[in-house]
Order: sequence, then C-alpha cells, then structure tokens
Amino acid sequence: MKIFIFEDISKVSGTYHSEGGLIIIAKDINHAKEVIMDDHWIRITDKEWEAVESFDLKDNVEPKYWVMPNAGCY
Repeated sequence: MKIFIFEDISKVSGTYHSEGGLIIIAKDINHAKEVIMDDHWIRITDKEWEAVESFDLKDNVEPKYWVMPNAGCY
C-alpha cells in the first residue's frame, strides 16, 4: 500500500473555501481514484495528480482517505 499526500488542491469540500489537503491510502493511483470516487466534493486535476507525493507504507492497511479542508482566509 501507498500513502498519497496532496498538500493543497483546489476542490475538496463544498464550503466557501473549497480547497484544502487530502491524504489517501491505496495500492496505486488508480486505486486511489476509486477510493475517493464516491465523494462528490473532491475534484483532483491532472496537474494535481502529477504533483502528489507518495510513499510506500510498511504495513498493509485498509484503503481510506482524509480531507483537510481550508478553515478560512489565510
């Protein structure tokens, strides 16, 4: 399994400030896309997929994801 870390993508929530961070645990990029596909708020561009950081995980864990929405103005 791998962990995919998006530091800042443009659409992760339905709030006024819709950008934020995202972490996905999945086998590969295609699996990561499947893990989040039911969350209709998350929209990741091709450019954002190209910029994602990924790392191999030591243990085999269940696929999951965490959304870290922007809390407001910077």
